Amino acid sequence: MEEKRETVAPKEIDPLARIAMYVKQMNWNRVKALAEEAVTSGQFTDEQIEQAVDAALPSPERAARLPINRLAAVAAIASPARKKEYAMALKNYPGLDAFPDHKAQIAEHMQLIGVEA
Repeated sequence: MEEKRETVAPKEIDPLARIAMYVKQMNWNRVKALAEEAVTSGQFTDEQIEQAVDAALPSPERAARLPINRLAAVAAIASPARKKEYAMALKNYPGLDAFPDHKAQIAEHMQLIGVEA
């Protein structure tokens, strides 16, 4: 079985490009750490970070084909404006109606991330 290796962005690369790379890898811890560092140092604003994250996220149509846990993670990290797009994909996730407990968990998740279920 082939081992999956994480790519680490060199420090010389622009922080926004590094954030985009980590978003595409769905490495949320690195995204958060790098974003905090970039904002704290005054290099970028929260809005610039938010835009970089949103630009690197998959489209709602593509995200809807992800496993539900990854779709939920994408919805959580998206900006408030984009959360609603991913929330619709979560609400309409194929087969979710067959699992009422899972549907309730998704509704709770959506509340936690600030989106109406």
